[in-house]
Amino acid sequence: MEIRKHVPARPLADFIQHMVYVRGSLPIAYLKELPDGGINLVIELNDNIRNTLYSEPGFRGRRELRHAWISGTQKQAILYKNNPDSTIISIRFTTGGFSALTGIPITALEAVGMEAEDLLGSSFAGLYQRIINADGIPGN
Repeated sequence: MEIRKHVPARPLADFIQHMVYVRGSLPIAYLKELPDGGINLVIELNDNIRNTLYSEPGFRGRRELRHAWISGTQKQAILYKNNPDSTIISIRFTTGGFSALTGIPITALEAVGMEAEDLLGSSFAGLYQRIINADGIPGN
């Protein structure tokens, strides 16, 4: 497993708290995201991987996510099935940072992880393809 954390410099630091790159898996089956009100954009760098999110206690509310999703506004903890083939970049926005960068109000976000392309549109699909095809991304 490989984990790298990056804290951006200003002016990006006004909008993004940190970015975390994770390749591989932890020796646990599930990861929990607590309902702390922060907004996260998670980008899966392996185009063929689907990630599983459980939005309700008892492993109910199962959703299959691919490419990228946004989470953080939920009222309860959510679980992710730990996928050993996954490689992600998780972007944690500062308070108000997501809305300031995208122009999208927080009220437009679903309570539990939603596909980024559903919210950000086709421009995100193009950005995603540029990210996964970029030189220097480990595993490409």
